[in-house]
Amino acid sequence: SKTAYEASEEYRDKIAGGQSPYPAKAPWYPFVAGQLTELLTSALEGYPYPLKAWISNMSNPFYGIPGLRAVAEEKLKDPRRLPLFIAIDAFMNETTALADYIVPDTHNFESWGFTAPWGGVASKATTARWPVVAPATHRTADGQPVSMEAFCIAVAKRLHLPGFGDRAITDPQGNAFPLNRAEDFYLRVAANIAFMGKTPVAPANQEDITLTGVSRILPAIQHTLKADEVGRVAFIYSRGGRFAPEDSGYTEQRLGNAWKKPLQIWNADVAAHRHAITGERFSGCPVWYPARLSDGRAIDDQFPIGQWPLKLISFKSNTMSSSTAVIPRLHHVKPANLVALNPQDGERYGLQHGDRVRIITPGGQVVAQISLLNGVMPGVIAIEHGYGHREMGATQHSLDGVPMPYDPQIRAGINLNDLGFADPTRTITNTWLDWVSGAAVRQGLPAKIERI
Repeated sequence: SKTAYEASEEYRDKIAGGQSPYPAKAPWYPFVAGQLTELLTSALEGYPYPLKAWISNMSNPFYGIPGLRAVAEEKLKDPRRLPLFIAIDAFMNETTALADYIVPDTHNFESWGFTAPWGGVASKATTARWPVVAPATHRTADGQPVSMEAFCIAVAKRLHLPGFGDRAITDPQGNAFPLNRAEDFYLRVAANIAFMGKTPVAPANQEDITLTGVSRILPAIQHTLKADEVGRVAFIYSRGGRFAPEDSGYTEQRLGNAWKKPLQIWNADVAAHRHAITGERFSGCPVWYPARLSDGRAIDDQFPIGQWPLKLISFKSNTMSSSTAVIPRLHHVKPANLVALNPQDGERYGLQHGDRVRIITPGGQVVAQISLLNGVMPGVIAIEHGYGHREMGATQHSLDGVPMPYDPQIRAGINLNDLGFADPTRTITNTWLDWVSGAAVRQGLPAKIERI
């Protein structure tokens, strides 16, 4: 949550006892929504309170957060710290492998969903996803594919939570509709999208439905929606979403969908808060700070450049991502990730293109093959992200005593996040996080390199 430290019991108790409230036991981040980077590690330490259960979905922090494995893996395994961990996922990843229970989930080709393009598209757009293949998961007693939605709805109904069941959804006229399966939710979202704006979309014709394969989901649409919604929702799915005309993104030389709120050069809310560890006020306007640890100490003071002369960064791959490492053909294109160094640094350390090196950080070390590239700044080691899995099919598991398939190639390459480290200035142990937002720091990790 965006709760400020000053609203906490810890703060009030210190004030009541005549103590300085700073430093807190751990950082608080009043300007951002709950960050798993801080929530999980602090909860495992019982700060400000422990968790009885954690339910994750499509989440893999032990692969994606630098240094988290070393900081939290053993604690997560301890039922005294976290009695129950349920993971909902289509894959056995580095985090779900530690769960007490794994609920199988559908992947993107088997599921419903909506999203929108990122900032590069000026015209308004919402994309609609529908199952193009039948889910490979088992079926529930009422015939639904086992999935995140099926699990959450079933648990909510068992707990008698409001907003689920036969009369969960109401329309403007007061009519009640069910929320018992994923289609009850997603198809009504599609109906809302179809009727949004000045004019609703046109109904799909038979040719639209036949050519696009929407005929496969038409029975579900007809069973779920009102008669006047069916054709328009079929139109949405036949087009893959709803898209404003391309030229609506601009009016002459100006954005057609302009951001009309003023830009805040000064944010009084930010300036009113203090950092929970140092007690210093946050700046209400843009200010440059050197990269710093939790207690405000500069990273280069804690890890001097003389001992750690290089900085690690990661970059997105043009062929691989953390979730596509299971696709063999991508490994045929690039079996291992690029680990790059500027040629000036290569000369400085006596390295040739293709040499095997050991990369060392305060959090660990890995062996990699180095590439010398002018596109990397001097003083930087750039590591392509998406490789170096320990799970996702890289390790063999058994299900009911039956060995499951695995592929050691998925383990190929290195993962920069295995080189993250614990912030040595913290009382409650955690990785190095941004001191204002709590975001994981994966750019600028202090490092050194040696030839093998």
